[in-house]
Amino acid sequence: MAHDVFSDAWAQAFGERINGNDAYRNAAGAWEWPLVLSCDAAPDFAMAEPRSIHLDLWHGACRSVRTASPQDLETAPYVLAADLHTWKEVLDRRLDPVFGIMAGKLRLARGNVG
Repeated sequence: MAHDVFSDAWAQAFGERINGNDAYRNAAGAWEWPLVLSCDAAPDFAMAEPRSIHLDLWHGACRSVRTASPQDLETAPYVLAADLHTWKEVLDRRLDPVFGIMAGKLRLARGNVG
């Protein structure tokens, strides 16, 4: 993805990739909750403030995706947060998100792993 990570354009491209992924569609067939992905500020990479995206995920589809609002961060049933380096590992498929949570690299700020 050639967009600034966790920007609105990046979020739109990410949502399109989710919807084009048959493996995700099959694995997430019972998922019915919004999810916020949050990236800590990374001043060394021109990200002075944290950035977050809100995904409306429903039965294996991403119905919508957008930059998360402060209210989204307070009300989303699931919020995953990490630094930029960890998100890069997840997005490059070098770190499984569940393992990342268990290892303390990804923070489940809200929600339950079970």
